Amino acid sequence: MKHLYLKPAWNLPGKPFRHTWKSIGNIDQFKWFVRGDVQSQLALARSELGMTHVRAIGMFASELKILDYSPVEATLPEKQKRINYSVVDYCIDSILDAGLKPVLIPCFMPEEFADGNRKCWGATISPPRDLGKWSAFLREVLNHFQSRYGKAEMRSWLYEIWNEPNLEEYFWAGSRESWFRFWETTRQSIKQTDSAFRVCGPSTARADWIEEFLRFSRQNHCLPDILTTHVYNTDAKSRKYIPFEGAECDRAEGSPHFLSGVIRGVRKLTDSLGFSGEIHWNEWGRTSRPYDPYRETPVEAAYIIKTMAEVSQEADQFSLWCLSDVYDQCGYTPSEFCNHYGMLTLHSLRKPAYKAHQLLNRLGTARIACTYATSEAHLEIV
Repeated sequence: MKHLYLKPAWNLPGKPFRHTWKSIGNIDQFKWFVRGDVQSQLALARSELGMTHVRAIGMFASELKILDYSPVEATLPEKQKRINYSVVDYCIDSILDAGLKPVLIPCFMPEEFADGNRKCWGATISPPRDLGKWSAFLREVLNHFQSRYGKAEMRSWLYEIWNEPNLEEYFWAGSRESWFRFWETTRQSIKQTDSAFRVCGPSTARADWIEEFLRFSRQNHCLPDILTTHVYNTDAKSRKYIPFEGAECDRAEGSPHFLSGVIRGVRKLTDSLGFSGEIHWNEWGRTSRPYDPYRETPVEAAYIIKTMAEVSQEADQFSLWCLSDVYDQCGYTPSEFCNHYGMLTLHSLRKPAYKAHQLLNRLGTARIACTYATSEAHLEIV
């Protein structure tokens, strides 16, 4: 039997080790914040995982009734839809009551502003017909939030523009150039409300558009405060030109190191482009498939721990997709343990992914160099 003896350099200062996996969580869609069970899950994640913010798409989906007729006007022959904040306010109140901060994502496009009728989950994904009218609408909404919650509170929130606009078949019925113009206008509207609000983008799938987006944003003076993008290990199957840093064999589908190579590749790319803001991987995971037979096994926990050991210091935030099995993008979750995306089951049982995050949170905040007792090979203990 061989024995391995480690000798930590306790007398030397350690390197900082950030817990980048714990601050921002994901909920499938904004509409779920009306549910008591989701509110309880948010409070649980805040208490047990240290979550501080929660992100969800669809704040302007038709189900949220942000534009609708009032009961007074509903039966009149001439009527006009007006802004109705009641459901959106309730959702934000629920987030704040759980001790968290929202990541506000102004999507999808209210049909009254849309230049087309393309839909995703019943919500409109077409660009606005008139960027000026869209901007005025968004500023009115933000001004309402300021009146209700106060500017100081809103400065602790994050503001993310759209979701995965590079997936034109799902989330953006327009060109990349049209979305860049949309980004510029929407960011300006948010910054005009308060220049201290932190704006995130482009939130693309598969780490796409990063270089083009940063070049456009620099040229047009609309850089993001936080660069956001997404990646799954299964993305190796569909995109071969994703920024990548690592062994060529790890680009292949099936390598457990593909995602880590993409994260390192994006870090190298953004450094070369001189981007100095934060980088958030606000959706990531082993697989993007809604059903996966290994998701509720130790394999899932092992992959999360392995990946965070490799690349957790290469960005400022990693937000696993997603927190809850309250979910209906790909069919509504019918029961416990159906191998869906959530870290918590439909009724809040803690899955391996949740347990992995609890385990990660037990790590320290410094890395200590050490050597083997019989060699000078370099290791680190956290």
